[in-house]
Amino acid sequence: MALGSELDLTELNERVLSDGKKLLLPVVLGKDLIFREVKGLTEEYFALGSFGIREPKEDLPLWDPEKEIDNTLFLLPGVAFDRECRRLGQGGGYYDRTLERLRSFRRANDTYAGVAFECQIAERIPTEEWDKALDLVITPGEIYINHHI
Repeated sequence: MALGSELDLTELNERVLSDGKKLLLPVVLGKDLIFREVKGLTEEYFALGSFGIREPKEDLPLWDPEKEIDNTLFLLPGVAFDRECRRLGQGGGYYDRTLERLRSFRRANDTYAGVAFECQIAERIPTEEWDKALDLVITPGEIYINHHI
């Protein structure tokens, strides 16, 4: 769910649901993210969670990445991205830890894509050893592909 000036994916989320696909949204749990499946975008599925973000309610099905089939598209927000698909987050490390955990399951056909406005594409994002580049960055007008993966 978009926070502040992040790219709003409501229309895409509605399409995912209308196509009969699973829509998994993150929930902050301690220092990690878990994912719950929602069947709609109305308030009955959401509660106000950490950082004032709407999160799926805790009675919704929990997604287990170890038991689910792969071929999942993960869309990640960010403050900025670069053309090499590096991501600058809010600084809490939630998505960095989540990416590391998900990639450790060796889910071969998963795709990790940042979503942003074109104005969020920087020349170069500084990275630390724990920062992992994404497969793609998608803006309303462009798709940047990480050719180093």
